Amino acid sequence: MRDYGLPQKAALAGLDTLEANHYTQAKSAVLRGIAALTALEPLLAEIQSGEPIVFKEGLTKLIQQVKKLGKKELKEIEKETVLTLKQEGALEEVPALIACDMNYETAGVKITEYRTSQTEYRKVVESIRAEILEEGEPSLESVCLLWMFRESCLMSEVFSSSEQILVKQKIGDISSQNDCFRRLFEAEFHSVLSNFSTSFLKAKKNLFQNPYLEGVNLMFPFLERRSAIFIDFVVLGTTVADRRKEVLCYLSERGHYAEEVKNGRETLLRIDNSYYRIFPMTKAAYHIPIQGASLVPVYY
Repeated sequence: MRDYGLPQKAALAGLDTLEANHYTQAKSAVLRGIAALTALEPLLAEIQSGEPIVFKEGLTKLIQQVKKLGKKELKEIEKETVLTLKQEGALEEVPALIACDMNYETAGVKITEYRTSQTEYRKVVESIRAEILEEGEPSLESVCLLWMFRESCLMSEVFSSSEQILVKQKIGDISSQNDCFRRLFEAEFHSVLSNFSTSFLKAKKNLFQNPYLEGVNLMFPFLERRSAIFIDFVVLGTTVADRRKEVLCYLSERGHYAEEVKNGRETLLRIDNSYYRIFPMTKAAYHIPIQGASLVPVYY
C-alpha cells in the first residue's frame, strides 16, 4: 500500500463524493487546499528546524499564490491529481448518488462523482482523527492536513460538532507551543470562497452553519458537499426495515457500496464513504402522491 504525500492525502479525503463533471464551490475549495499543501511541502523543513520568520515569509507568498489561482489553473490541478490517483487505483469515477434522486432519474440526467477507495479514505481520516483527538502532540503531517481541512471546509466530514470543540482546543495548544504552527493556523485562504459566485455571496451568512445539525453554529467554515435525495418505490405493506433493504438494493444496482450501520439506537446507511439517515416519505408530483424514502446526509 502506497504512502501518499500531503497533497494526495488531501485529495483522497477531499475529492470523495464531489461531482467529477461539474466545477463546484466545494471542489474549488478542495483544489485550493491541494495547491496549498503542494506549496507547503518545501516549507516543512523550516517548521522542523524552528525557523518561524523564514516560515512566515514563505507562508505569506504561498497564501497569495493560492488566492490568485484561477479556474483554469485549478482544473489543471484536478486533472493531474485525479489521473495519478486513478492510476494508483485509489480514486474512481462512479454514477453520482444525486443521480439516484427521483427528479434526476426520471429526467435521465447523467452525473458522475469521485469515489475514494474505502481503505485509503479510512486510512487518511482515521489517522488524523486519532492524532488530533488523542492526548499528545500530533505529527507535523496531521497538523498540516488539519489546516487544509479547515480551509477547504472539510471539518464536518471528519469531526462531530462536539469534537470540533476539542479540535479548537488542540489548535490553541499546539499554536501556543510552536510559533510555526501558530503562524500556519493564522493563515487563511478560505475567505476567497466569497468571490466565487453571486449565489454564494447571498448565502455567505450561512458559511459557518451546518443545515444538518439543526442550525448549530460551528467554529469552522462549512460548505454543503452532499445533498438529500428522494428515492421512489412502492412501500405498501412493508416495514421500515424492508424499506431500508429496498433502498440498499436500489443503490447497489447503481454501483454504490451500501450497508446498514448501527449508531446507538438508530440505524444509518453507509453509502460508499459517507453516512445518511433514511426517512419514509411521500412526495407529490403533478398532484400525485409518490411513496418512497428520503436520504439525508449525516455530517459528523
